[in-house]
Amino acid sequence: MPRPLLIALLAFAAWPAFAQQPGDILWSTPLEEDPTELMSRPEIGPDGAIHMFVNDIFVIEPDGSVRLRIDANTLYTSDIAVAPDGRIFVAESIFNPGVGVDYYVVGYSPTGEELWRTPFEATEAVSYGPSLGPDGNLYGVVGFGYTTAGAFSVSTDGTFRWSVPGFERESTSWPKEIPFASDRFYAVDESVPCQLFSNGIAAFSFSGEMLWCLPWNVEHPPVVGPDDSVYGLGYNSLTKFSPDGDLLWRYNFPSPVGLLRDPAIGPDGTVYVQESRSLWAFHPDGSVRYEVQIVDSGFPVQPTVSPDGSLLLTQASVEGTQYLIALNAADGSERWRVAIPYITDPPYTFTSDGDVVYVPLRAGGLAPVELMAVYVGDGSAPVTVSAEPVGGPITIPPSGGAFAFAVTLTNTTDQPQGVEAWSAVSGPAGREPVLGPRAVALAPGQSLTRTLTQAVPAAAPAGTYTYTVNVGAFGGATTASDSFVFTKASGAVRGAASEAEWTATGWDEAPAAQVDASLPGGFALSAVSPNPSRGTARLVLELAETQAVTAAVYNALGRRVAILHAETLEPGAHALALDDRTLPAGVYIVRVTGETFAATRRLTVAH
Repeated sequence: MPRPLLIALLAFAAWPAFAQQPGDILWSTPLEEDPTELMSRPEIGPDGAIHMFVNDIFVIEPDGSVRLRIDANTLYTSDIAVAPDGRIFVAESIFNPGVGVDYYVVGYSPTGEELWRTPFEATEAVSYGPSLGPDGNLYGVVGFGYTTAGAFSVSTDGTFRWSVPGFERESTSWPKEIPFASDRFYAVDESVPCQLFSNGIAAFSFSGEMLWCLPWNVEHPPVVGPDDSVYGLGYNSLTKFSPDGDLLWRYNFPSPVGLLRDPAIGPDGTVYVQESRSLWAFHPDGSVRYEVQIVDSGFPVQPTVSPDGSLLLTQASVEGTQYLIALNAADGSERWRVAIPYITDPPYTFTSDGDVVYVPLRAGGLAPVELMAVYVGDGSAPVTVSAEPVGGPITIPPSGGAFAFAVTLTNTTDQPQGVEAWSAVSGPAGREPVLGPRAVALAPGQSLTRTLTQAVPAAAPAGTYTYTVNVGAFGGATTASDSFVFTKASGAVRGAASEAEWTATGWDEAPAAQVDASLPGGFALSAVSPNPSRGTARLVLELAETQAVTAAVYNALGRRVAILHAETLEPGAHALALDDRTLPAGVYIVRVTGETFAATRRLTVAH
């Protein structure tokens, strides 16, 4: 089968290749030498690259290397927005001697070429944004002198859409993201249109209509709950408003309370607020879920909630050492902590699978601004592997020989999983792979056991060897492995065989798959993984009954670029793989159609 059309329906989650324990630091990359610089929150692009604005725009690979640095030539740091097609948007502030400061929203291509530059009138830099709204347009809020753009919107092609005056500068030390609800966004400022000389909160439609404005004591950027309600944090209180601006409840913190920082919200609606010594969690009805002390002293930060809502990450200073601290979101108990060199600022960004978090490190002293990647997964793999010799310890005679060993792969999850399996030998001679890589699809909870025979040639040097069976992505991340040792005896050998004659036999090319007749709808289709892909993309299709299946790939214009499969499949889990190296970079749709179902998955190809 031609490699570009070798497609399959198989998947494995992308675990880091080197970090195995929660709290392991994968890498830390210096971005800017100036210790006075602030930075935007990390934004993950469609190909998995991390985007940050630290006066210049940085695009960082998931392995920590800097792919691109764009000279933004600006006075202030902006938030950063990344479109689904990889375009980059920031706000730039440029000083013109004798004139003043000019303010722009600027769009860049994924490779750093300036696409457009749209000016807006202001006397202060952007406080919120530019952020990409759910309608696909850019939104921002700036401080100004009551005569120019306050809240504003720009399309992603650079067209200025509208502005609403009436704001002063929001009191913040770094740029914030716009808090979006499904059909509106919110802003907090030192002077909103309805409260000229103290704090308030306002709501705007995406068409530029101010929906409501309230003169409540709200100082920190609000957060939006799953039901579109909005939470504002003031000097000593947390307030909840309905989407229409109705006051739902207000919690006054006991006095004295330490310095409060921006709130965060979990997918279940729990609101988290950190102050100098404690972290508070509130139910959506305003009752306190818990309060836990997490620091001896220190400057609080905004907590960051994992995508599944189970983990809270924050930072604290304990006895003079700065720590990144992970808490169980359910009760606030500590899971782990890791020492970091400087304070973190602003909030962190999780990868979509929740296994890695990107942590900005604010400069301290003469140290550089850095971005750090930390593994926060549970260290487990979806498919485990065990390998052990048959019959106990192995000694191969000088003339060569063979040994038998058993391999078991187990899907530990309730979803179809796909991996590649291969073996390697290391010691006086090394070889990888010896067997494989073989693509394996496993139904939820399924185990696959094979007994194999491994040949050891006479030409292999004498000594002790380690034989390892790996699962994961060959040439990429190894997600699980197991090994055992064998010994090659020393002695004279006549007519020694070639060392290349390492062969392993006994692996079925198409192992029988477990049938699960209880599949909802009669099928299960995994997500594409890895996604974005730079070589081989995979998914898993599991069927409860025999049926004809067609799978095809379509580009962004809807044109079919490959037929992946077009024949009958038996019940069970089916694995294939797409070699996408001949496809142009971009977004594709994989459509899988059977006699009783149809499903699509999105694939991003990045080269």
